[in-house]
Amino acid sequence: MPDSVMGRALVADPHVVVVTGFEPKSSVVEIKAPPSKSFYYRLAGLLLAGRGCVRNVPDCEDADAATDIVLAAGGVVVSDGRVCLDYFRESETYDVDVYCSGGALRITLVALLAAAPIGSRISVHVCKRLFRRLEEGTLSLWKQFGEARLDPGSNVINIVKTREPQMLRVASTKSSQPISGALIAAAILSALRGGDPVKVEGYTGVSSGHIYETLESLRLAGFTLEDIRIDERGDGIAIHALVSGVERRFVLWTPGDWGLASLVAPLASTGVRLIIRGLWRPWAGPGDHYASFYYKILGFDSKILEHDDSAEWDIEPFSARSADNITITVRREPDVAVSVAYAASALGVSVKIAGVHHLVLKESNRLESVTASLRSLGYVAYHTNDDIIVAGRAVKPSFVNIECPDDHRIAMGTAVLAATSGVVARISNATCTSKSWRGFWSTLQEAGVRIFFEGGKLE
Repeated sequence: MPDSVMGRALVADPHVVVVTGFEPKSSVVEIKAPPSKSFYYRLAGLLLAGRGCVRNVPDCEDADAATDIVLAAGGVVVSDGRVCLDYFRESETYDVDVYCSGGALRITLVALLAAAPIGSRISVHVCKRLFRRLEEGTLSLWKQFGEARLDPGSNVINIVKTREPQMLRVASTKSSQPISGALIAAAILSALRGGDPVKVEGYTGVSSGHIYETLESLRLAGFTLEDIRIDERGDGIAIHALVSGVERRFVLWTPGDWGLASLVAPLASTGVRLIIRGLWRPWAGPGDHYASFYYKILGFDSKILEHDDSAEWDIEPFSARSADNITITVRREPDVAVSVAYAASALGVSVKIAGVHHLVLKESNRLESVTASLRSLGYVAYHTNDDIIVAGRAVKPSFVNIECPDDHRIAMGTAVLAATSGVVARISNATCTSKSWRGFWSTLQEAGVRIFFEGGKLE
């Protein structure tokens, strides 16, 4: 590592990276998408319905939390990285640590509740941030299985299973994950009852994109969805479904993460052709995933090539016909709003990203952290209660020191935009990317991004 960058002395910090530019080795850059932790929450939960394995397990902290729940139920991690369960371990007590993984708490844990015998006790350890943000929708779902008590002194949730519900109802204004948890739990309850269908009724005031991931996960695992009705209203989504299936052995593959892929996609703004492989096939069949659709609106030549069990995203250098002063409303895929803001900045496109009020509830207040990071890199960016506005570039600093919040998507988006925009950026708290993608920094290096790690290689 050099002693200085742009004439500025570097003080070694093992949590800091310095991004100095982008020099790809060829005009075509290929990247393998990381497995989707969101999909994995669901697949790990479905393992508890019977016997099977999940391949292509994400290497990240949030996925580790879901794996720990499977291990508590008798699962194992085999030498090739698969997570497998040959039989469900019935016990009087289960002790799990989900740390800060909201998906493991709201989805995989509910699967454990459904599979556990009546009378069992589950102790769940969570981080302080997640404990404070527990919403009523999650609590009400747990209480349909028994008693749930919160201990704020130790950040522990104690649940005693006293019953198996005949149907599941859930309403959540802050997250769609409780609905996904209910659907996965319904599949497990049906399998335990020899295939009798279990009804799920739910409502969420936020995105529906993750609900479609859940429906696809159930289909891949061989469960049947009947009488399914999804009503996408202006203020939210209501769902009704009958879920049924029997215990069977399956081997499932975790597809790549579109949201994380969209954060590295702005590399194509430099003129390279970017190919991101191993992605989840769009749930609606042939056509665009939302990320690809939004990137087309911004001016990228973007297309999806579908294979039997995956898809690849081919992003050509942006079109000379790029639009400007456009509005993109993001509701189904809220996390993509972050990458749209960085991509628009990379292209110099003015855009209003609407419908993103829920971003205040993420790892950071992303309305503030996205716009703050853009301004640090010299861009004009601000937000309202429900919009992010990006309006070009005011200045081009040569060097910036960015104090990154503990938010993986902000660190990733900032690093990629700095690399493509000609700014040397010193980014603190860089290890936060391990929440969703431990290999992020090495992937950028392999793609041609110049990165120095202060204090040695990041853990």
